[in-house]
Amino acid sequence: MAQKAGKKRTFPGWRAVWPWLAVLAVYTVIAWFSAQPGEVSDAQSALITDMLGFQAEWFTTLVRKFAHVSLFLGLGAAAGFASLRSDGAGAPRRFRRAVLRAVMLCAALAALDEFHQLFVPGRTGSVSDVALDTVSAALGALCSVGVARMWARRKRPQSFASTRKNARKNR
Repeated sequence: MAQKAGKKRTFPGWRAVWPWLAVLAVYTVIAWFSAQPGEVSDAQSALITDMLGFQAEWFTTLVRKFAHVSLFLGLGAAAGFASLRSDGAGAPRRFRRAVLRAVMLCAALAALDEFHQLFVPGRTGSVSDVALDTVSAALGALCSVGVARMWARRKRPQSFASTRKNARKNR
């Protein structure tokens, strides 16, 4: 179908799409780890604890929680950036909305991840893991949107041409 004159394309383009592909990639890694049966997950945790030289049960739990935090921190950062890239609103509201949308998305994905684990042999879903994942994602979203906000507020150097124009005006 031919495009009518004066109408803009509604597809946002790759600049808005590629960050969502990063969100999908990070969640794919999370879903892959969640799909591992309990024995495989225990073996992976034991491998890490053996490499670090600790054999205590509390340390294995710490390693597992660190995995949750690091993966959902990355998911939150990717989701915050993707949400920010796809929003066209004014600056202050835009940043707040991007964080809120990213946290809501990551909370839903965390709940979905824990629900999925209910059907994996040897795994259980946990509400406390959903809470930990959501807090981690919120921190990641705040960090990525905060960096984007600082980047947007930076002082941009003037080009050589604009400097010459200002010099002529001041003569």
